[in-house]
Amino acid sequence: MPNAMIQSQQLSLKGLIKKYNAIVIPILQRDYAQGRRGEEELRTNFIKQLKDFLKSDKPFNDLDFVYGNVENNPIRFIPIDGQQRLTTLFLMHYYLSIHDGAYNEFQLDFGKKLPDGTYEALFSYETRTSSIAFCNALLNYAVDLYNLDKSDLNTYGKSLNNELIKTIKNQGWFIASWLYDPTIDSMLRMLDCLHHYFKDEFGLYAKLVSDDAPAITFRELPMRDNGLNDDLYIKMNSRGLNLTRFEKIKAKIIQELKKSKEVRALSRSSVETEKNTPLSQYFAYKIDTTWSYMFWPYHYDTEYRLYSKKYNLEKTYTVKEIDSRLLNFIASVAANYQAVRLGSKNLDLKLLDEPSSSSWSSFSAMDATFFTHLIDVFDAFGRSYDAFGIIPYRSDLAIDIKELFGQFLKSEFKDRVYERRIRFYAYYSFIIFHKDNLGDPNSEREIYEWCRIITNLTINNRYDSEADFCNVISNVDLLLEKSSKCGILHLLASKEEIPLRGVDQRQFKEERIKAKVILTGGQKWYDVIKIAENNQYLTGQIISILFLSGLENLYDNYILGGEFTLNEEQLSIFKQYSNYIDELFNENGLKPEFEKEQLFRRALLSKGDYSMWANSNKSLLNNRSRDVSWKRYLHQSPENLKELQALLNPKISNLKEFFEAEIADISVVDLNDWRGMLVTTPAMWDRLNWQDVQSRRFIRFWGENFNRHIYPLKLQRMSGEHYEMRTLYRYFTLIQNKDLKDYIEAISSCSDEYEPHIKFGNGELQFRVYYHYQQEFPWRIEFLNEDELVIKDDELESEILKIIKNN
Repeated sequence: MPNAMIQSQQLSLKGLIKKYNAIVIPILQRDYAQGRRGEEELRTNFIKQLKDFLKSDKPFNDLDFVYGNVENNPIRFIPIDGQQRLTTLFLMHYYLSIHDGAYNEFQLDFGKKLPDGTYEALFSYETRTSSIAFCNALLNYAVDLYNLDKSDLNTYGKSLNNELIKTIKNQGWFIASWLYDPTIDSMLRMLDCLHHYFKDEFGLYAKLVSDDAPAITFRELPMRDNGLNDDLYIKMNSRGLNLTRFEKIKAKIIQELKKSKEVRALSRSSVETEKNTPLSQYFAYKIDTTWSYMFWPYHYDTEYRLYSKKYNLEKTYTVKEIDSRLLNFIASVAANYQAVRLGSKNLDLKLLDEPSSSSWSSFSAMDATFFTHLIDVFDAFGRSYDAFGIIPYRSDLAIDIKELFGQFLKSEFKDRVYERRIRFYAYYSFIIFHKDNLGDPNSEREIYEWCRIITNLTINNRYDSEADFCNVISNVDLLLEKSSKCGILHLLASKEEIPLRGVDQRQFKEERIKAKVILTGGQKWYDVIKIAENNQYLTGQIISILFLSGLENLYDNYILGGEFTLNEEQLSIFKQYSNYIDELFNENGLKPEFEKEQLFRRALLSKGDYSMWANSNKSLLNNRSRDVSWKRYLHQSPENLKELQALLNPKISNLKEFFEAEIADISVVDLNDWRGMLVTTPAMWDRLNWQDVQSRRFIRFWGENFNRHIYPLKLQRMSGEHYEMRTLYRYFTLIQNKDLKDYIEAISSCSDEYEPHIKFGNGELQFRVYYHYQQEFPWRIEFLNEDELVIKDDELESEILKIIKNN
C-alpha cells in the first residue's frame, strides 16, 4: 500500500494498555538499554525532556511512533519498535504514583487483579522470566520513598549502591539473582535517575494518566494493519544494540518448544507449589533463573568505551557477559546430539570449530526431540552447583566434569577435542538416564565405573575424522541401555557380544578382561588394577601388563569355554609387571635413566626387532608420536610384544643392571645384523641425533639379505641427512684404532645421487669405501686423485703404484 495513508492513533501509555489490555515486549527484542551502565547521557537527556513535558501546561507532547502488532487470545500489543520509551514511561508511572500517593490507582490501571489479591503487570517482558517477575513485583510493592537507605552511596546511575536502588535491593520481595538480568539492572538504574530528577516535584502523575489531555503521548501504529513488513524493525532498531546470537537462538528454541505437548513440574519460588508447566515456559523460566546462575561463575568481563560530547571525555564501563558461554554450551550439546543421531554427513562443523558464532541454521534442522534433550542436559547440570560452578556427582571421577564444563563454555580448544566431547556427553547422558535413581547407594559406584571405563575407551582411541568421532560417541547410549539392569562391570565381564562402533577393539578387550578380573578377584585385584591404571603415561591402558602377566591368555581360554580362576601367584606377577611399567615410564614417557645411552631400546633390540612401521620407515619409537610412541607399542597384540615378553621376567631385582647385562652379551653376527650394530655401538645413536627425545629414530629398509638397503635417518625422509647402516657401524669400529682416527670420516647423504660411505686419508692418498650389497665382495673402494676425483679403473694400477711409492 505505498500510496495509502498510514493509520495511527495518539495514545498515552495508560491509553495503550486500556485499548489492548496488555503490552508485552517480545522475546526478539533486545534488553532494556536506556538504564544501562554507560548510557548516563542518553538517560538523563530523555528524563529531562519528559520532565519538561510534564511541567509545561501543554498536553499531548508526542514521543513519535511506536510500531507493533496486535495478538489475539489473549489480546495484547507487541511493540516492534519503541520498547525503550515504553519501559521508561512504565517506570515513571510507578515512581510518580508512589510519589504522589496514587499507587492504588497505578495498580488498577497497570495491573490485573488475581483471585489471591495480588496483581499481574499489564506491562511486561517476554525476554526473561525474571523480568516478568520484577514487573509483577512493581505492581504489588510500593517502595517507601521517604525512608530510603542512604548509607554507602555513590553518584547516581553508576552503581547499585544508591539510595533508591539500595532500598529496593533490601526489600523482602526482591530476589538477589535478579541482578544478573540486564533488563532489571537497567530498570533499577532508571528508577534511580527518576528519583534524582523528580523527588522534589509533585502533582505530575495526574498529568500522565489524564484521559482527556495526557501530558505525554506517542503515535501507536499497528504494522500489519497498515501493510508494513516486520523487517522494518531492523531499520527502526538500528540505533540500539543488536540482540546477541544467544538471545535470538533462545527465542527460536522457545518457539520450537511451544510445539511440544510435554509438561514438567516447576515452582518459580520457594513458596510456590510445583505445577505442571509447558516446556516452553519451563525453559524460558529456567534459562533466565536457575540455569543462568549456574553459568554465572564462568562469565567474562567485556569492557566498553563511550565518548561523551558533553564532557569531552571517554568513559569506560564493564559488562559481565554469559551469553556466549550459554551459546557455547548449547552448541556443544547440539554437536554431540548431531553426532549421535544424525552422523558425520549431517554434522555442522561450526558447532565444533566456532560455537559462539553459531546461528539458528545450526539448530533448525534438529528434530523435535533435540530441544527436549537440551532441557534434560541443562537439568542434569542444574542438579548441583554453587557460587564457584557446577559440583560433580563425585569428586574422584575419572571424568573431570568440572574442568570439562568450563572448557566447553569458554571454547578455547585448538582442535576438535573429540575424546573430551565424548566424555562430556557420557557424563551428562548418565545423569539423564539414571535421574530417577541417582540417590540409590549403588549409583555412586556405577557412575565411578562408568566414568573410568568411558575415559579409558575414549582417551586410548584414535580419531582421524568426524566419522570416527560420530561412531564412538554413538556407543554411549548403547552401553547405557545394556548396562542399565546389571551395571557396566557385569555387562563387560559377560560373554555377551557388544557391537561397538569405531572403538579400538584392543582397548575394549582390555576393559572386558579387567571387568572379569575385578568381579572374580574382588577388592585386592581391583586395587592393583587401579594402581596400574594410574600410570600417567599409559592413562588407563594396561593391556601390556595383562598380557605379560598371563591374564590375557587366561581370558582368551575363558571365552573359548575354559575356567577363569585367580590365585595369589598371579596377583604377585601382575604387581611385578605393573611395577616394571611404573619404573620405566613416567607422565612424559620413557624415563631419562632408560633413555640414557638408549638402554631400554638396546635391551629390547637384543631380543628382536621391536620397531613399528610408520609409512615407508620403521621406527625405534619415541614418547609422543601418535603412531610410533611407546604407548602405541604397549597397546599392540601379543605377537608384536614378544620382544618385551622375552626381555622381562617377574624376578628382576634391578632393571637398569639387568638391561646392561643383557646388552653386554650381544655381538655383531654379520653385515646384516643391524640390530647387533645398534645394540653394541651407542655412538651410532649419537651420530644420528637419536638421543633427542623428539626423534622418531627412523630406519628405511628395502631388499633382502645382503642386498638389503638399511638407511638410518636423522629426520624423516631420504632427502634429509641419512647414513648407511654397515658403513656407519664400520666407521665406529675403525676409529677404535688411534692411528686411523684422524684419517677417516663417516659421510652421510641427503639424496639418492650418492651413497653414504667412509672417507679415508688426506692429502695425496684418499679413497672411499661403500657397502657393495654383495655377499662375496661386500665393500667397494674408490681411489681419489689429488683433486679428489675418482680414479678410473684403467688408470688405477699406475696411480696406485705412484701413490704407494710416494708414501
